Amino acid sequence: MPYITLKDLGIYLEVNPNCKDERLTNIDRQQIIEAYLDKGALLFRGFKTDQAIFRSFAQSFCDFSVFNGSKQRKLLDGKNNIQTVNLGFDEFPLNAELAKDPWKPEVCFFACLKPPTSGGQTTICDGIELVKRLDKKLDVNDQKRLKKNFLVYQNRATQEELDFWLNDKNDLSSIRSDCPFNFIKTKDGISSSYIVPALHKPMWKNQLAFGNLLLIARFRHKLKNFPFFGDGTLVSTELLQTVKDEAEQITHEVNWQESDVLMLDNSRHMHGRRAIVEDDQRLILSSCGYLNFAHESSYFIDGPWRKENWGHRLPVRLERY
Repeated sequence: MPYITLKDLGIYLEVNPNCKDERLTNIDRQQIIEAYLDKGALLFRGFKTDQAIFRSFAQSFCDFSVFNGSKQRKLLDGKNNIQTVNLGFDEFPLNAELAKDPWKPEVCFFACLKPPTSGGQTTICDGIELVKRLDKKLDVNDQKRLKKNFLVYQNRATQEELDFWLNDKNDLSSIRSDCPFNFIKTKDGISSSYIVPALHKPMWKNQLAFGNLLLIARFRHKLKNFPFFGDGTLVSTELLQTVKDEAEQITHEVNWQESDVLMLDNSRHMHGRRAIVEDDQRLILSSCGYLNFAHESSYFIDGPWRKENWGHRLPVRLERY
């Protein structure tokens, strides 16, 4: 008898044990990988989960984990970069985890140790399906702007970053050969810029996807110039309102149950959160990282952040907002 049952719920597969005491860390790894490559979103329900089990499960699929510098998260395991999700109560627009950084994780794991009492559903949106909807909804000019343009994430550079990436701290052009940033002088000091396609191809699908920080930057943090288009123009609120409206039509809510674990392709899916009642004592863990089978992807990027001696928390880039 198979150890698990896979139930297709549309945007994700629900994975259930076939016996009461089946352990999350014992189920067939290859079966999970195949399901993940196809769907990109798996919800494990009915297994016992605690922080140690969650860590072992995530590590069985990842070479390394990545640190999220948001001030709104609590670090629970510094060695393995296990954190809580954002501890606030407000709704979170859809976003791709750490999309502003070159070391954007390939996969995100979430574990519910204590579900919210009201609200707080995690939202999931397939970036591939969103592009298909936008192709029908946007005018030709906006379609071209997304498909032909780039997004620029520009931040004020920290001294730690400059020390790390520059061979000569007095020469902004003396960047290391593996540096993914450009450093420029601005009226506010020295800034680092990271450039990515406005629409990209996920790791496991040869189709364009929408997955970035535009919605959360504009509709939560009210930022109009982060990120901006590679031609120097701002992304219009009208365009993003259309993206937001179309995304909502294909957004699915995960109603958390205790011990649920969600495995999400961060190159394909965006995620967010519905609002939570204040003082809710929910506890949801997160662990994001780099897949140990990623080299099988046509879009594999072997950046320095994948190396064991890189540190994965240095240089720390705190959230701009």
